[in-house]
Amino acid sequence: MFRSMTAYGKAYVPMDEGQFLIEIHSVNRKSLDIMINLPKELLMLDMELRKLLAKEVKRGFITVRVTREDSRSLVNAPLPDYDAMKALKEEWATCAEKLGYCPKEAISFSMLLDAGITSNGVSDLKLDETFQKQLKEGFRKALTDFIAMREKEGSSLLADIAPRLDEIEKIIRAIEGRVDAAPEKFKEKLTKKLEELNLLQEEGEERLMRELVLFAEKVDVTEELTRLKSHVGQFRELLASKKRRVGRELDFLIQEMNREVNTIAAKSQDLEITQAALEIKTEQEKIREQIQNIE
Repeated sequence: MFRSMTAYGKAYVPMDEGQFLIEIHSVNRKSLDIMINLPKELLMLDMELRKLLAKEVKRGFITVRVTREDSRSLVNAPLPDYDAMKALKEEWATCAEKLGYCPKEAISFSMLLDAGITSNGVSDLKLDETFQKQLKEGFRKALTDFIAMREKEGSSLLADIAPRLDEIEKIIRAIEGRVDAAPEKFKEKLTKKLEELNLLQEEGEERLMRELVLFAEKVDVTEELTRLKSHVGQFRELLASKKRRVGRELDFLIQEMNREVNTIAAKSQDLEITQAALEIKTEQEKIREQIQNIE
């Protein structure tokens, strides 16, 4: 089952240090681009989380966010270091005055708290092996949820693309019927014109046949139709395959299909064939929009 590049997954990891929320979100992109937002105490896990992601995902812009939701009582939380915060406030006040700002407006209490100065001077997280193992397990759960949504969205894309391929094949059959009749219609039109101008006897049947042969060669789109049908068949095979990542192949095929349809439209001397080619292009454009989101 192939996957969409748009998905979201999350997992909660309860620990003694508080609850952590792990979120993974992605949108479409031609290559793999990963952005991980971690609390500064957990930055050492960045590369390992990237490796876990890269094993499962090959395309898309992936955003990972790990947020600490501290569930402990504020009574048990480490208290700010009063002397350190006071010194920091004085230093910032001096900087604010030199820059022309009012210290009372520039420095807030929440700003001092964000500085993270506690009475013990260190983070209260116990970054031991058990902690890291629990967090990575939570990340794997979020990743599983994320992949499941990618596959679900991929199924939705398939449900939209399949009937559009059916419509394209239906239009191709209609074009084939019109193409076979095109030379005969041209012959009738040319004969009538020559008769109106009293040129048929002068030019003779030989001239008429030469023009007919040249016209038939000019408007012949048999090869284009054959290749177009082949591309549609290959498209179906990829959709039915067990490959997880077919986005690039589908994108290439839709480009090739578009090239053949453009040639058919350019060669056409029949209004109905031209209109049919435009209908195919409309369906192809809708398919293209969908496959842009396939990994």
